[in-house]
Amino acid sequence: MRRVICLTGLGAAFALLSAIQLHALCVMTGPACAEYWRAKIVFDGVVEGWDEVERGHLDQKPIPARLVHFRVAHAWKGLAPDTQAVGVVTLGGRGLWVEDQWEFKKGQRYLVWAYPTDRPGEFATSRCSLTTEIERAADDVAFLASLAQPATGGRIFGTVTRVETVVRPDGYRKPEPVPGVKVRIEGGSASRDTSTDAAGRYEFGRLDPGHYTVAVSVPAPLSVRGEQRPVEVPDVRGCALADFYARTDGVIGGVVLGADGLPVDHMQLEAVLADVYDAAPQTIPGARAATDAAGRFGFEGLPPGRYVVGVNLHMGPSDYSPWPRLLHPGTVARESATVVELAAGQHVDIGVMRMPTRLQRVEVSGTLAWPDGKPASNITIGARCTFGGRYAATGGTRTDVAGRFTIELMETLFCEFRATAGEAGKPAEATARLGPLVITRAPMPPVRMVLTPTVQR
Repeated sequence: MRRVICLTGLGAAFALLSAIQLHALCVMTGPACAEYWRAKIVFDGVVEGWDEVERGHLDQKPIPARLVHFRVAHAWKGLAPDTQAVGVVTLGGRGLWVEDQWEFKKGQRYLVWAYPTDRPGEFATSRCSLTTEIERAADDVAFLASLAQPATGGRIFGTVTRVETVVRPDGYRKPEPVPGVKVRIEGGSASRDTSTDAAGRYEFGRLDPGHYTVAVSVPAPLSVRGEQRPVEVPDVRGCALADFYARTDGVIGGVVLGADGLPVDHMQLEAVLADVYDAAPQTIPGARAATDAAGRFGFEGLPPGRYVVGVNLHMGPSDYSPWPRLLHPGTVARESATVVELAAGQHVDIGVMRMPTRLQRVEVSGTLAWPDGKPASNITIGARCTFGGRYAATGGTRTDVAGRFTIELMETLFCEFRATAGEAGKPAEATARLGPLVITRAPMPPVRMVLTPTVQR
């Protein structure tokens, strides 16, 4: 299957081209035997050049685009057989995207799949479509050539692949096929069963056009999210692709209650292997889950192991998660935390996790001065905070004309304050450091920092 890459920031821009919104997001672009019925024109041709144009606006700025001119070698769909030249719009150019693989190259031959834009008679393509260099499109060209042959019926095909949740720093497991999975289709005039082969592949052929449901049944302890999937075979020569991804069906669930005894909703929790948590790496891989309106949560797809469950295990408290770093059932102490022994495919309910009162932001104020006592104005002050020995948050501001500053920080954090004076890109003229200080809810006395020159001022 061709690897498809799309830049995240282009979604809004491509939304201006109504007929290719789907392709701009790099989702649902199927194989040629499915995409042929969606594309408006399909051809292969050589790039002769392009014009820089503009198409719509994004953040009140014109969106740069290119009108690429092709010399047509073969018209597969939507163009007259004798068409010799055609222009296709691509968003980009002039720095919106610059990577070579996104750029059409003059003199290069491509297989182009294009879709209508909001402008009458204009078509557009993107790297998120099946458009690619002709030498990489052998399978697609073979399908297009087969359209001249007698139809043998539509197809539904796909793979079932095992992709496990990563819960260790070195725990990436290469996706692997799942053989012997029962696959069933229903719809149209067909109701058929088959099983995946040694490579995890399945296929149903000689199908009438229409809507079908594809269902898989994986063996324990695996599970598949979305075991049934609707698909459409668009034509007697068309196809539908339905891939499924399986993982170990381990589940840890429970409920979170606040200090008032009521459910806490939309709270993010983490499940981490106990030995990984104890090792305290900079980045702790693990599973994440959020509570619902009833305070219930469930970590799904966990491989077997010994887990601890908690909140703010990575970053500490923040505006989005105003809690101390806690482990189930509601403790700071690791030795008091619940350790869940999860077997392969086991479902465990660990009961209630009780939360304390939400933490609050606290204003920390102070002054910054030069060694001679004069106020240090317009100097950057930064705070770097930790919680439980792990990085938690940062904050920053600049001093006013009197050398005063105020930074809001979450209570319970341990924060170190630093000041740096000097021009950007040059060695610091002077620095100051204070702390770490424990941020408390009680009013904190103002802090005073004095810069120490590093070069002659």
